[in-house]
Amino acid sequence: MAASAAKTKAMMRQTTSKPKNRSAETADPSAPFKKSAFETKQAPASEREAFKGQTLTPNIAERTAKLEAAQTTKGASRTAVAVSKVGVPHGGSKAPRLSTVGTKVKPPAVATAEYTIAKTREFISNSPVTRGGEPPSVSEVFPGFTFLERRELAVLLLDAISVAVDRWTDEAYFDDLAIFAVHANGQPGCLNGPALDPAIRAALPASLTGQKEVMAKSVAEAFSDSFALWQANVTVPGLPWYPAFAFWPGPEADPMPNVPSPLGACVSQYVTKMVVPFELEGAISSAVPAVMREERVLIRSLAGSLSRAFAVWRSHATVQNVIGFGPVPAWAPPFVPAHSVSEGSVVPEPPHIYASPFRSRLFSM
Repeated sequence: MAASAAKTKAMMRQTTSKPKNRSAETADPSAPFKKSAFETKQAPASEREAFKGQTLTPNIAERTAKLEAAQTTKGASRTAVAVSKVGVPHGGSKAPRLSTVGTKVKPPAVATAEYTIAKTREFISNSPVTRGGEPPSVSEVFPGFTFLERRELAVLLLDAISVAVDRWTDEAYFDDLAIFAVHANGQPGCLNGPALDPAIRAALPASLTGQKEVMAKSVAEAFSDSFALWQANVTVPGLPWYPAFAFWPGPEADPMPNVPSPLGACVSQYVTKMVVPFELEGAISSAVPAVMREERVLIRSLAGSLSRAFAVWRSHATVQNVIGFGPVPAWAPPFVPAHSVSEGSVVPEPPHIYASPFRSRLFSM
């Protein structure tokens, strides 16, 4: 037992006498990197003497220097940004800012007043509206209309459009119709009339200038284009306008007017461009400048009022006084004393459309 205890004590003394980190005792504190193979006994003595003291290769040393410089710059940038974010400390005075001359400092996360003013001036100077010292046009800068301005402009536009449509009614006429017996046939384009845009602009007051003038001309153009699209596709689908031409006793039928019929009977595939409010609203929105498309209340009110007025005017308008005539090629007395007209035509003399005045009232605003 005594021998075993003595042996155990001897082993404990040997364990405590050994260093815990053998490399810590043998490592050179001045050498930050591990010794190369030339400094150990793995290489010949002559090579170890020639390479003695060269513990770093040139590439490693250069990379180490760049890494240290980058870490220094990054630390300075973070410090400058942190200091710039600091407001007023508890003492009441502003925190001192570090000098970052020669270092790349990022802009502060929260822009200061000077920074905001500088960026705003730069944006204004580079903006296409003010570049070159030219004043901005009405189409580029639009502050918007007030309620009274919208209402006044809408009333003026509706009155001008009413005058233009009434003038068009007096000058519209049918042409290129083909008459066979009692029926009149007309292809798209048979209804002719003047454009509405010049008449609408002429009916607008001369005092309308600036933004109101731009809006008024855009609405006039949109309504005129939609009206012209409806007019260009009006057809006469075999309407029984000339009952006397079914059995005419002579070689040629005398000129006579047609039987009055509603204008709505002359169908057009683009009538929805005029009677559907959102179709007309889309046309006006496309015609006005982009900065004025925010006036949705005015555009929607004009489109609704004009579409309702057109629907009422079209339902009350009649087509009459269309003078028709034509030959009777099958007439051969005494065997065929009377026959129907074939390939007859009409006299293109206005007016052919009779309607009550176009009343476009402002329904809502």
